Amino acid sequence: MASAHQRGKKWAYSVHNSNHLVNGLKKKITKSGFRTKKGALLAGNKVEQALSDGSFTQESNITFEKFANDWVEYYATQAKINSVRARCIAIKHLVSIWGQSPLKRITRHMYQSRIDKLSKKFSHNYIDSIHTTGNMIFKHAIHKDLLRTNPTDGFVMPKKQVTVEDIE
Repeated sequence: MASAHQRGKKWAYSVHNSNHLVNGLKKKITKSGFRTKKGALLAGNKVEQALSDGSFTQESNITFEKFANDWVEYYATQAKINSVRARCIAIKHLVSIWGQSPLKRITRHMYQSRIDKLSKKFSHNYIDSIHTTGNMIFKHAIHKDLLRTNPTDGFVMPKKQVTVEDIE
């Protein structure tokens, strides 16, 4: 049963996690910042429901760069050396902008706008490689229960811009 208590002027909930040894989460899950007791209790009940049906994921504060490096180590055990080398080159374009950002803070809009900017500099095939690498990283984060949603879902590949020189 979720319980609510007041922290200063805000309300917080606490949920006892009875299966903490199974899922590796903390024994007690708390979150504060709710304006009302009712709001805290509702959020706590949602967490309890997610715990009971096994769909609860506690998003991590791991940085994109750290997770991407961990993913490369994992990927290196699964793929050929040339594939790993290509993924490492593609990762540099994503790490350069999101390196110190927490993985959970990267949104679909941020991802789409980054790829759109890169598409003005690089070929369509290279952009596809960067997108594939990003997609693999975020899917691995979901598999590890570090993210709930994949920012690469709904991605639209930018079209190749045709210039006057290309027509002639």
